[in-house]
Amino acid sequence: MDPIAVIERATAESSDLTLLPSPRDDAVEALEAELRVPLPSNLRLLLKRAGGIDGTRLGTIDFTGRSFDVELGHIFPSGLPIADDGSGNHWVLDLTPDAAVAPVFYAAHDPPVVLLQSPDLGHFLKEVVAKTDRSRTSLIDEVRGDRPFRVWRTNPSAVDRATALEQGDDEVRAFAAELDERFTIIDLRRPEIGIGFAWGRYGPATDVRRDGYRLLFAYAQPERRSGLLHRPFR
Repeated sequence: MDPIAVIERATAESSDLTLLPSPRDDAVEALEAELRVPLPSNLRLLLKRAGGIDGTRLGTIDFTGRSFDVELGHIFPSGLPIADDGSGNHWVLDLTPDAAVAPVFYAAHDPPVVLLQSPDLGHFLKEVVAKTDRSRTSLIDEVRGDRPFRVWRTNPSAVDRATALEQGDDEVRAFAAELDERFTIIDLRRPEIGIGFAWGRYGPATDVRRDGYRLLFAYAQPERRSGLLHRPFR
């Protein structure tokens, strides 16, 4: 879904929405260097049109990520936070080196889960803009409503390491082989909207791993080691 078409239509239909100025070319290059991955072409084109959109039900959507401060490097190595809800929960564009489009994830802290929100930025923006019409139900509401608690309770897509080694495909088995028996494996390579995993299953110091940029994750209770400092999600 073309994000430029989405925001242009939205601003034409609603006077409450305002496009923010585009960043300078050198700022875009600096952002790309900071993220350590090429920006997807649709994001690069979007930044030439606008730096964000203001007046949505989520407030400001910042396509540069500069408005938000969140530590997610262990989950999203090149994640770009583009929105928040004012309560410490963020929507993050999961940028990777070779993806033409990037999915958007909802990263919550109470309960501490990560859920797929949208398959791409255009889809996310359409759902955010849909919230300006109070008669419509948006996937934004559905994902941040009861889905975090459902995922926390049911732990979908999770298998123990032994099962991953026995029944997984080549990528899953290779990832599991790098881990010890403490770990639970989560495969989000073909996720449904609203599905994810509990990044804080064992508290803020939960040991979370990702298989490079693949949507394969693992978590475990942290090993007890003296003198280590753990920074919680914030």
